Amino acid sequence: MPAPLILGTAQLGQAYGIANTTGRPEQQEANSIVRTTWDAGITHFDTAQVYGNSESILGTALRHCNATKAARIITKLAPTLPADAPDLRASITQSLLTLGVKKLYCLMLHREDQLPLLDDWQGEVMKEFLDQGAVERLGVSVYTPEAALRALEHPLLSVVQIPASLFDRRFAAAGIFEAARKTGKELHIRSVFLQGVLGMPPKRLPATLSALAPYLTELRQTCALHGCASLQGALGWMLQRYPESYILFGAETADQVRQNIDFAVRGATLPTTLYQELDAIFPPQFPELLNPALWRR
Repeated sequence: MPAPLILGTAQLGQAYGIANTTGRPEQQEANSIVRTTWDAGITHFDTAQVYGNSESILGTALRHCNATKAARIITKLAPTLPADAPDLRASITQSLLTLGVKKLYCLMLHREDQLPLLDDWQGEVMKEFLDQGAVERLGVSVYTPEAALRALEHPLLSVVQIPASLFDRRFAAAGIFEAARKTGKELHIRSVFLQGVLGMPPKRLPATLSALAPYLTELRQTCALHGCASLQGALGWMLQRYPESYILFGAETADQVRQNIDFAVRGATLPTTLYQELDAIFPPQFPELLNPALWRR
């Protein structure tokens, strides 16, 4: 079961997520998080140049468990790219050095509005690393279905990272999963727990997300009737509905890694009636509720 999972490491470099109560873990805990992930058979790790010092912490943790050579690392370029080709080459080279790897599984653009750059010198530089074998795939992280469709059509890109969850079904409605299947490209799904919102008590929601409260209550009650936690049901639903995609999860502790893996394994044993009932929990598909970049902290 761990095969389609990716450890997202934003939490290793910064306090990340609306439900985060523990802050950024120290290097020793990061080592334990990565080792627990690796020992469970999960080989993919997602990071970014702007996740604090996540690249450095991840690189150190991978060396600590002798996983550097075999790990498949996805990293994202900065949201604002360097102004010229030499500096962009230096930026990509620095990520490789910081992570301690000779090859990245995937190098991503961090923002969907950077897509046009693929047809300019920035795309040429990224393709250089692809041609040299220092990068296996190129990708982009997007927030909208429209950008996902454009990305899936671009010949340079093999991976598109999208947000999706039990609550956020905008990309499925837009046909993104079918388009990825037709083009033979990978989808990496982030925000499967909506940055932890799906596990929060409704009363803890900030006022700007209060419209989600009745749907959270229904999620908790439905899962409780089937003897599972809300996050377990939500992750199981994702794995059932999108089996061809990779699913990112984050963790601030090794215990959270074990819990997520347990959720994934046990999700396969949950009854289909649960997933049918979860299908019916359908919040308003408003970006201001479902896109964390638009949340007012």
